[in-house]
Amino acid sequence: TCNAPEQIYKALHLSGTSFSILIDEIIFKHIMYNLLRNAIHFIEKAGKGSIYIKFSCHDSFNQMIVEDTGYG
Repeated sequence: TCNAPEQIYKALHLSGTSFSILIDEIIFKHIMYNLLRNAIHFIEKAGKGSIYIKFSCHDSFNQMIVEDTGYG
């Protein structure tokens, strides 16, 4: 399921969805920072664009997809 014990997993709660991941919190923050920083940089260079972050829960894994419309 998409729910897990708090002591084992870090959880993101977005739009009423509970999304749990097993990851080092500092590494996750660095990953998200780099993805978003790069997306914003290229969107600003282009003068327009969008960033999409999608979460989905599957039987044996959870998935997070980060997409942007910027170059690269």
